[in-house]
Amino acid sequence: MGELPPVPEASGPGQRWWRSAERAVCVFQAWTGRRPRPTAVLAWSRDGRV
Repeated sequence: MGELPPVPEASGPGQRWWRSAERAVCVFQAWTGRRPRPTAVLAWSRDGRV
């Protein structure tokens, strides 16, 4: 899969991004007015395989 360098300009206090030419990963936390949600991960790839 190769190395995924961080993308600081797209990252913030509640989310972190990493990407390569073929893949992107976002790790994030979201909060509601009542309680914190667990950490979640979204992953994308150009070829549809993550």
